[in-house]
Amino acid sequence: RWLTSLRPSEMLSTTAFLLIFSAIAQASSGPGVSIRSSRPATQFCRHNSRRTKSSLLPLFSPSLLHSRHNAPVQGDRKATVARKGGLTRTAAREELDIPEDKVSSEEKPKWLTRRIMQQTSAYDVLDFAKTRIDDLNEIHLVAALGKIAYLEPDWISKPRNANEKEGWTTIWQKLGFLVPALDAKGVSSLLRSSMRLKYVPTNDILIALQEQALATIDGFTAKDCVTFWEAFANFQIQPDEQVMEALDAQLLLKAEEIEKYKMVSTCTWALRQLDYEPSTDLLHALYQRKTALPERRIAERIIKSPDVSSTLRIATENLQMLSSKDVVTCINHLSKLDQRGLRDRTVSYEDLDRFDLISSLFPMVIPRLDGAGLVILAHSLAKLGIPLEGEALDVWGERIVSVSGSLSAEDVSKSLWSYAMWRMTPSRDVLEALTARGSAIAVTFNSHDYTNTFWACSVLNRNLLQTAAPVTTNSMDGTLEISGDQNAAASYGGEESLASPAELMGMIRGLRRALQRTAAAAAHDFGAKPVARILWSFAKDGTAPVEPLMDALLSRMPQVINEGKPNDIALMIWSLAKLRHEIDPKLMDVIVTTCIDNAPNFFSRELRTLQWALPVLGKTTGIQVSNVVDILQERASEIMGPDGSDPSGGVQLYPAA
Repeated sequence: RWLTSLRPSEMLSTTAFLLIFSAIAQASSGPGVSIRSSRPATQFCRHNSRRTKSSLLPLFSPSLLHSRHNAPVQGDRKATVARKGGLTRTAAREELDIPEDKVSSEEKPKWLTRRIMQQTSAYDVLDFAKTRIDDLNEIHLVAALGKIAYLEPDWISKPRNANEKEGWTTIWQKLGFLVPALDAKGVSSLLRSSMRLKYVPTNDILIALQEQALATIDGFTAKDCVTFWEAFANFQIQPDEQVMEALDAQLLLKAEEIEKYKMVSTCTWALRQLDYEPSTDLLHALYQRKTALPERRIAERIIKSPDVSSTLRIATENLQMLSSKDVVTCINHLSKLDQRGLRDRTVSYEDLDRFDLISSLFPMVIPRLDGAGLVILAHSLAKLGIPLEGEALDVWGERIVSVSGSLSAEDVSKSLWSYAMWRMTPSRDVLEALTARGSAIAVTFNSHDYTNTFWACSVLNRNLLQTAAPVTTNSMDGTLEISGDQNAAASYGGEESLASPAELMGMIRGLRRALQRTAAAAAHDFGAKPVARILWSFAKDGTAPVEPLMDALLSRMPQVINEGKPNDIALMIWSLAKLRHEIDPKLMDVIVTTCIDNAPNFFSRELRTLQWALPVLGKTTGIQVSNVVDILQERASEIMGPDGSDPSGGVQLYPAA
């Protein structure tokens, strides 16, 4: 069962390890001897391949001192959850496989709970709860609502069929009778699930929950108290005064349990919404906890810092207290403040040293990040023009592969975009994981995701072509470039890849094929910029999009070309000329009219592009464009000197390839 849960790459490496290990064991111990280990093979490999930690580790926070090999892996999550309940993963599955008639009456409640928690959709949870409603107690019903909230937080907002509505009503009807049996944790869990589902229980249930809160107040933790107030604040319902005072006193006793700055903020917000004035002692306790929790205060100070120097100073002065999220917040904030200084190293030497110190944390920070955090870190560094390198890049690649199943379309597009901006080709495992995930969720891409991904695929593909065989281009064809150094030789990201450039290019083509199919259906919502950039991405490779996508983009172009910036207009026209695509004469008329209308807005870079592209399109369609070329020439004479230079100092954004 464990082997069948592995990805293909893990299956191959694990199988090879087990075969070698078994051969060594049999050779050393003789036939018939088996060696068993309670540790899964992948954990055994990681355990025995730990790297030496940096000598700088004593300087940093204890939360960062864990080796990346100790970080939780996605594949081990279920096993960890099962072990918390006193069962191994295999034992938990075997217990679920036991026929119900063989489960003892003492074990029946636990068996039902596990059956609820193994459901994979809200519909399945409701169907099971409705079918077995007579066997379920209050713990089962709260667990069912919690599972629905986890699987589909927006369940209430979606249209439901009669069967689902009946299951929902059945759960709440029985729960109304069982609220008096809930303990403090049950009350808190029920309110948390209702809040997450954006569902307000009936008045009878809310009154019963308040009465039960009073009855079980001694069992409330600090988190339970804050959850109670937060839920009623979201419900916009004022709890009974006696309940508020009891929670006030209980939270004062449990104030030391508050371990997150966000909990203090949530508590003060909820009390303000409920128009309740807490006791002076509680206010003092909350203030003390707020000042004793520096991590979130550091993040807030970083976000509010106005420049690069102050951001780096705050981060390095609190280096020992930085959490993984604080490091990501710092890099993300720097990417919003500075686009060139750190890359070009034009900031002060002190700031460069501070940035290098923060960068040294990456190998320890990255294993503790989820998919969103990994992507934010890479994307922010790419915006800064600073690539991940060495061990940090290796660790990032390993981690992104392990969490690839949870990546969104935006995550995939930003990850590939980051590699393209770094002028690096991902390692085989990373590229395989990203392209497979992108193909699987292609229907969820939006116009921005399509634009980023097609552009990144184009850059990566050209890098790989140059790696396989250098390509020379003719600068007389007016080729456009978004950045002057995008044709730099490719380098492989992470550890040395065993895949050939042809194999990596095959992965990129597979992703591009999958995205073209879904982009054709979504093109009716594209604006001028996505249309221009997608066409440019294909034109740079010299390969036209598949016919459905090309037709969709050409159909969309007359509707959006007038809305585009001069840059977008020039890119559309250049791309069509570069692809030598036969276009409809009506579309050509729209292009000519647009160029005439926007001539006063064009500058040297657009003019050079259009003066090459328009005659090419005119020759292809048989339409005369001499009049619009003359108008563009007049515009060029207005902004350029006698020698053809641009006296306004405009930068040629699209140099010839």
